[in-house]
Order: sequence, then structure tokens, then C-alpha cells
Amino acid sequence: MVPALIVLHAVAGLSALLVGALAAVRGSHFDLYFWSLVACIGLLLPAVALDWGDLDTAPRIIFPALIVFGIYMIWRAARARRRAHGGAGPDAYFEDVAFTLIALLVAFVAIVVLDLGAPGWLVAVVAVGAVLLGRRAVELLRPGLAPGQT
Repeated sequence: MVPALIVLHAVAGLSALLVGALAAVRGSHFDLYFWSLVACIGLLLPAVALDWGDLDTAPRIIFPALIVFGIYMIWRAARARRRAHGGAGPDAYFEDVAFTLIALLVAFVAIVVLDLGAPGWLVAVVAVGAVLLGRRAVELLRPGLAPGQT
């Protein structure tokens, strides 16, 4: 059961990342991005709960923190929706969606590096690199926004 939940969690996260890029730049497919993000975080909850008894101390600290961060990501995505419909302008909308995309990118990269057996310090270095890469991508994509586009 837990492996299936993890696969579904990863698929939802990848969908949120890919479709979220369209939502950020074009303002299209926002609902698919949003609900993929909700599914990604929502599927993490039962996966952690079902596996809780087999977790060591560090994951018992890290996973709840990641779930709380995931809830914050959902809040940012919901705020992007409100900003898109509330006339806050494309930049405010874009920043909220971009934040969630960078967080998803970091999660995917960190998990891959962890799965390859890298030490914690290397995972941290790669994660920081992913944040910097994500911020650079955001800077490159931002000029593509048309005035009033959400």
C-alpha cells in the first residue's frame, strides 16, 4: 500500500511541476496544477501515517515538517488563484506559483540524490543548487509575462 501511495504522490508532484509551469507562464491549466499539488501533499499524509512505525527518529521529524511545508505550498497556490481573480497583477500570481514550482523541483532533486545514496551534506548542496537554478529559471520566465496576463 505505501509504495503505491508513494508512486501516486510522485506522479501528482510531477504533474504539479509540469502543469504548474504552464500555469505560471501562460496562466493556463491552473486547476490541474492546483489539484495535482493538493493530491501530491494529500497522498503524502497516508503514506507517512502507514509507514510511521517503521520510521527512524530523523524521518519522524522531517516528514511532519515536509507535510506542514506542503500545506504552506497549497496555501500559496490558493493565494495565486485569489490574486489572479482579484486583480493583483501577473507578478504577484507568478511569484506564488513559482515558489511552489521551485519547492517541487528541490523535492524531486533531493529525493533522487538521496536515493542514489549520497550523504546528507551532498543532498543539502544539491538542494541549494536546485533553489538557485529554480530562481534563475523564474528570472528568465518572468519577462515572458504579458501585461495583465494571469
